Amino acid sequence: MASDLSCVFTLDSGVLALFDTVIPGGSGHVLRTGGPGWPKGWVLPSPWELEYGTGGALAVEERALDVADPGAWRAAAGVPADPDPLDAFDETDLRLASLLSLAAPVVLIEDSAFGGTLSHEYAALCAGGGLRAACGVDFPNGRAFVLEAGAYREAPPEEVSPVSHCARLLDRSFGSRSLFDGYLPREAHREGPPCREAWTGPAPRPAPEWRRHFPVLAAG
Repeated sequence: MASDLSCVFTLDSGVLALFDTVIPGGSGHVLRTGGPGWPKGWVLPSPWELEYGTGGALAVEERALDVADPGAWRAAAGVPADPDPLDAFDETDLRLASLLSLAAPVVLIEDSAFGGTLSHEYAALCAGGGLRAACGVDFPNGRAFVLEAGAYREAPPEEVSPVSHCARLLDRSFGSRSLFDGYLPREAHREGPPCREAWTGPAPRPAPEWRRHFPVLAAG
């Protein structure tokens, strides 16, 4: 069965206000998830795919993920200077997760499978602006990586379960269960009209040091 999931997953609705900073009105396309024995959560579609899926009706705010000093942001966020071995996440992906995690912990997810064949599975956990965990598997090529002691290293693929690992750090109730077994959607592109009203709740107030890293927060 096909799946093509590119999203940010969180258990806290406070993240939605910062998501609307990146793509205004985007929170109207955010999906709820949950089920017996599972915590309720939110699935935020990739802003760039959401922009494409709505035919440009929603536009990513170009300056939202600008940082005042990329090197200073990487140091503060604990993002290694060198890319991961599979080139799973670019810096924009990690800036998005870093920004959103100033409201609550988030898991950045990239997963793809076609015709029942897994292609790749990547996940990264950010909390408080910092990268706390990251790992990925390239199934066809038999390669994997993990974040360890502030750097990426290659690892045996059979030892890496990216989404389950990061989700368990988010909430221990996830255990070792697969979130793809009916919990996460198979895609989160949210083409077409919104499925809910955009977020109108209070916006989080990130610490002043993070407002210096993300100028868009200082303007609010």
